[in-house]
Amino acid sequence: MIKHLLTFYILLICKLASAQDYYPPIVNYSSKEYNIERLNVDGSEIKMNPENYAVIQDQRGVMYFGNSNGVLEFDGQNWNYIEVVIGTFVKSLATDSNGIIYAGTYNDFGYFTPDNNNNLVYVSLSDSLDEDDQYFSEIVAIYANRNEVYFQSREAFYIYNIDSKVLKTVFATTSFHTSYMTDGVFYVRERELGIQKWENSKLHILKGTEYLFGTFEDTGYGCFGIHKSLYSDSLIIVSQEQGVFKWYNDKLVPLMDPDFNKLNDLKLFHSIRLSDGNFALSTYTNGVIIINESGEIVKEINLSKGLKTNEIKSTFEDKDQNLWIGLANGISKVNYYSPLSYFNEKSGIDGDVQTIVRYKGIMFVGTSFGLYRQNSNSNINKEFVNISEISSQVWDLKIIDSKLIVATTEGIWEYDDNLKYLLSTRVENLPFRCSKLSNKNTNKIYYNTSKKMVLAAGIDGVTLFNSSFIEVWNHDMSLSNVLNIVQDPMDENIMWIGTA
Repeated sequence: MIKHLLTFYILLICKLASAQDYYPPIVNYSSKEYNIERLNVDGSEIKMNPENYAVIQDQRGVMYFGNSNGVLEFDGQNWNYIEVVIGTFVKSLATDSNGIIYAGTYNDFGYFTPDNNNNLVYVSLSDSLDEDDQYFSEIVAIYANRNEVYFQSREAFYIYNIDSKVLKTVFATTSFHTSYMTDGVFYVRERELGIQKWENSKLHILKGTEYLFGTFEDTGYGCFGIHKSLYSDSLIIVSQEQGVFKWYNDKLVPLMDPDFNKLNDLKLFHSIRLSDGNFALSTYTNGVIIINESGEIVKEINLSKGLKTNEIKSTFEDKDQNLWIGLANGISKVNYYSPLSYFNEKSGIDGDVQTIVRYKGIMFVGTSFGLYRQNSNSNINKEFVNISEISSQVWDLKIIDSKLIVATTEGIWEYDDNLKYLLSTRVENLPFRCSKLSNKNTNKIYYNTSKKMVLAAGIDGVTLFNSSFIEVWNHDMSLSNVLNIVQDPMDENIMWIGTA
């Protein structure tokens, strides 16, 4: 008998399978779940819209979503509906320092207050405006600092003093586009003028923004985020067409990051700062993109990760650091900071998962339909791509001497991004990444590092290879479903093979 022969025994054992949730863990709520059976005060049937244009959380942790005709209220188990204005969409929500919730819709804005039954009802503030101030379109944004609440439309923004209950109207010279609040300071971008700061009861142009965000091509570029830098006194300004800028000492400096071109193609329309210092960018067609302060893309949350659609309407980070996303067809709750990850068919993986390994920092998954590699090309909207050379069932993945070895029903393969082999024959100019090492139908592989020997077991029996996968010994015994191969802790020459 060959001296390197390893003694083996057959042991029948059982194996349990386990499952996880989305990557990152995501809970999706469809319009069917929050389509509450209820009548409006005018007797008409309430029909919730799929779109959710705004998200906010109150001091109790209850969530609110801007929908058609009113606001959805969700305590984690039960859905409720609060009517605002019939025939409109609630496009903006905010809370003040006292926990009062404010809502904005078409030609109306106000707040919620509890009735005698402790149910929230809507009270309009805009009804108290002078008649000349009441003609405005949608309230697209609401912000609150310690003393005031700002309601922004295209025609004007309105400042509500929380203590005095007095409303002040500030009309646009041209038209207001977007607005943001950072460190309690209100900023608004006005077409043809640039970005302005509300200070000492006046609007002041941020010097350096007049051209790019004001007069460029008549109206200027859109501003979709104004945030205070964590590392300096500068502002981080997000644009749709020109990427991310830093504003400091009256100068606007572009951050020329590696993801510049991709950011410009995202169709982004809003951004929020997350508690980890990164920014969540809402897009019309690409889901939510997470960037750092340098403008580099660090994470993408989209259809392939578990969202129901890539069309985003709103985003909000709650007190537990969950990211709530209002969608064009529902609501998603993303456990953004979860250490768990989950990948499924939406991620590009087909078939029943049999084995997983991380090789050179990249995850590989073997399924009943073949081998899948974690995608490094951010232009492809799939987390995993199929390795076309291996289409048979993959049972096992092992890293042996810095090489990825793949055990399949059609044999044993070696994977390498640099290889251009097919069935051990070099084929030039073809992107083959696998070379076939053996035709043995193999379920499991074990590598003895000290002896530099490989033991493979499966339908075609038990085979011993050296580290170069030259066959040394074979026992022709069909094993239909090998679950594991382990070395005896008392004798390294004894191997245990577990089957189903």
